[in-house]
Amino acid sequence: MPDAREPGSAAERLRKELKKLALLLALGLSYALWVHFTHLGIPCPFYTFLHVKCPGCGMTHAALAALKLDFTGAVESNLLALTVVPLLLVILAVYELRYIRTGERRFNLAEKILLGISAYGALAYAILRNLGVVL
Repeated sequence: MPDAREPGSAAERLRKELKKLALLLALGLSYALWVHFTHLGIPCPFYTFLHVKCPGCGMTHAALAALKLDFTGAVESNLLALTVVPLLLVILAVYELRYIRTGERRFNLAEKILLGISAYGALAYAILRNLGVVL
């Protein structure tokens, strides 16, 4: 199997990843400000065309509620915002730190299992949510 490591030093990889993170945060903040002032968000294509809530429906409202420390409102908007999303952020942080330290871009077995559980959990949540069983 070929070496999956990227060339360069850990400092170079850190700089590169911090630039990506800064761009992502700037885009997220811009979108949050846009929604806050215009009350116009990106509509969900599943809900728009099929009238079915996807696992991500309500995530913008949940994120904005969480920024206001309204965790009840966040959970009411989308339960995944305070359950699956933090888990995914931890997995992503570990993945990025491993990449910065070693140059390797791969998930280990435990991370793959957690990602699979998260995906199936999100799918189950979407189904139960559309059946009216959960929020």
